[in-house]
Amino acid sequence: MRAVLCSLLVVAPVAAFAPETTAKGGAALGDACPPAFLLASRGSGDKTAKDEGIGRPELVLKTRLSKLVPGLQPWANPYPAVGVFSWPWEHFSQLVNGAGAVTKLSGLGLGAYHDSAVEGTTSLAAKAHQVIRDCGGKSAIILAGYSQGAQVTADVYQRDLGQSERSDVTAVVLFGDPYFNGGDRSVDRGSFSGRRDGILGKRPAFGSNGHTLILSYCHSHDPICQGVFFRVGPTRTLDVGALTTLQHKNYNSRGEPEQAAEAIARLIAAPAPGGSSVWPTKRNDGAPALFIYLGASFISPDWSSCSPHFCIVGSGDTVYVFSIANGIDQVATLPLATPSPTGTLAQMGMPASDIAVLFRS
Repeated sequence: MRAVLCSLLVVAPVAAFAPETTAKGGAALGDACPPAFLLASRGSGDKTAKDEGIGRPELVLKTRLSKLVPGLQPWANPYPAVGVFSWPWEHFSQLVNGAGAVTKLSGLGLGAYHDSAVEGTTSLAAKAHQVIRDCGGKSAIILAGYSQGAQVTADVYQRDLGQSERSDVTAVVLFGDPYFNGGDRSVDRGSFSGRRDGILGKRPAFGSNGHTLILSYCHSHDPICQGVFFRVGPTRTLDVGALTTLQHKNYNSRGEPEQAAEAIARLIAAPAPGGSSVWPTKRNDGAPALFIYLGASFISPDWSSCSPHFCIVGSGDTVYVFSIANGIDQVATLPLATPSPTGTLAQMGMPASDIAVLFRS
């Protein structure tokens, strides 16, 4: 890469994403594969008889997504989802359950949380393996979880699915993960403090997630995904606002599930990488623009298209590819006559989410 100086006015588009869609043979469901699956795991203490068994924020996500993606097929994880906090105090057994989240004791009658989470990951992993095997590349597959269900969902995606299986997952949506990683900025969403992690610890960063859209929502003062202490230098200070579960119980009412549904719908609707045989020459995301490259400049290029991380700029018979994520670097020069522009960019390692934005109509 070579550094490029640029004065560029970019109107950042609303992000749209495109999943990789590699069809797999031998699907048990065959033509019965729905347009999309929603595999949802409810939160601690949530009953299967409420919210269609999928949890409060997941129900809002499902309701909105069903309107945007007709034929969505939901599945409710049947695991226990034992409670952790409760009021009044006669439900003390739920607080004892919570001890198991830390001790991770199993089968001793102390702290049923750990056993519940293990059962949840086992159940979700089995369902995800089956859906991916039968409908991977044919159906959009969305994993969603709230609270304990977010822990279950993220654990399955990170630990139980192989790399090829993860590539068949369209999106992962988490609400109030008790292992929230406040520093994983590529996936973190909400009013969270980046200096605080989940009450049970810090989840490994999702890192490069290929073509999967991952959204992890966390609210400031949520004791589950933010803990109950602020970090101030070497000391910890009690967060009085986190002494209630108010900010943990409102993920269904702040527009975040709807926001996730709309992002997923755009992802599903976007064309697959490799599907476009022409550059987006009608676009002009950067005009007026002045690109200066090692003394050679081109003013008001013929066309330009930008995503949050890349710009492609056409000038004559040449297409210049710039990375704009950390400064501005030219990463490639390609001919305008490239047979498969999207496929070429994908082979170069450009994420499908950026390709979909660059080539959107």
